[in-house]
Amino acid sequence: MMRSPWETLEFRGKLSFANFNKKAFLKEIKVKDIQRRYRMFFDSSRYPGEQHSHIDIDFRSPKRGEFTIVFHGFEYKGKGKDEGPPYMEDCVPWFGKFFKNDNMLVDTYCSFEFGDNYSSALALPFPLVTENRELAGSLVMGMNIELVGQTRIKSVIIQTENDLLFVTGFGRARIKLRDFDFEVELNKISDIMMKFVKEGGRQIESRSNKRKRR
Repeated sequence: MMRSPWETLEFRGKLSFANFNKKAFLKEIKVKDIQRRYRMFFDSSRYPGEQHSHIDIDFRSPKRGEFTIVFHGFEYKGKGKDEGPPYMEDCVPWFGKFFKNDNMLVDTYCSFEFGDNYSSALALPFPLVTENRELAGSLVMGMNIELVGQTRIKSVIIQTENDLLFVTGFGRARIKLRDFDFEVELNKISDIMMKFVKEGGRQIESRSNKRKRR
């Protein structure tokens, strides 16, 4: 199977114990020794062994904490194994059942890696314009772009290195945990990121545009 160009999709948010049922959560994950930090690993049901996710929780104080939900489009090589369900595709709705109000504001992060058949839709690299003679002849291999009218992905960093193209996005979104659909969310973010990528000299058409033509 061809490796997916997406590498990481991450959501980071805050929780209060007035809204999060810590007791029920610890009971479900069968904790023996109470700790400050917890990590749950989830293998993919669709691509087992090839994609995975993990949820990290940090109970920073008696009243508040933080959580990070991370999806990876590559093989899990860490310690431990998944005994699912739940699996990667439904770990967020599972996590959401411990919240009274599961409509959460989260910081978003994503990274994509493309091989030699892809290139930047922007003119990269280009000569560095500078008055510093020691930097003469240098090339700009990437750029940071602030997007207008977007919140889910607010800024994009594009970088080329050898035959690889890296596209990274940062933003903020409001997600409803119990209704979270991984494929839908990945497609929304991919549609934004793919605008900066060309495949074989042709700019990639977004999934949403393809659906409109059908």
